[in-house]
Amino acid sequence: TIVSLGEISESVKSATLAAEDINFYSHSGIDMQGILRAIFSNLKSGRLAQGGSTITQQLIKSSLLSPEKTFSRKIREQILALLLERKYSKDEILEMYLNQVPYGSNAYGIESAARTYFNKGVKDLNINEAAALAAMTKAPSYYSPYGSNKEEFYHRKDKIIDKMAEVGFIDRESAESAKNKSLTFQPIKSSIIAPHFVMFVRSLLNEKFGEDFVEKGGLKVITTLDWKLQEEAEKIIKEGAERNKKTFGAWG
Repeated sequence: TIVSLGEISESVKSATLAAEDINFYSHSGIDMQGILRAIFSNLKSGRLAQGGSTITQQLIKSSLLSPEKTFSRKIREQILALLLERKYSKDEILEMYLNQVPYGSNAYGIESAARTYFNKGVKDLNINEAAALAAMTKAPSYYSPYGSNKEEFYHRKDKIIDKMAEVGFIDRESAESAKNKSLTFQPIKSSIIAPHFVMFVRSLLNEKFGEDFVEKGGLKVITTLDWKLQEEAEKIIKEGAERNKKTFGAWG
């Protein structure tokens, strides 16, 4: 669902910049400070924790290039990012990015994500909700609020809000208020059977092969799930829960 930048709340724009590219409006497509910061962070952690890609580079990577991780592809990505910045304004690039970035749960673009997770339009998202969606873009399956990494998801969401306050997008009082607000996500609406199991398996695949390859590589995955036994188990648990509710509810 395509929306103009004017329809997107300031909270969403600020959260996205804080999460992905804080120097977006000042660099020319490649952020040398971000690259150096990523190298330092990776050396400090002993692993590839950050990539240093700008929003412009991410747009190029997701829309024009393959997900392969090679030196030549990275060079092409950087050249195309510089060319894109010459052709389009910063606002146009940010609008394109927000309209195509994947947020998980088959939600592509910020309006689709707002409807999927919060059942509201993007213009109505508050700071907490905007930061939650921004937290997902780094690794939509891993940071899914429906998955098994909820603690990491909420930690990343709060870090984004803190960053928004640190750079002056919001004041500290608003940041603390936003972090203390609860998030209410819509139930999963999907034709996927056993979605929690599927998300768990997908998170394992992401760790092994990377999010891009799992998303676009055309993998066929065979799991241990026996759907008929799973259905029977869920039926038994549901019936048991209802019996307990009637028994203990009568006492309470």
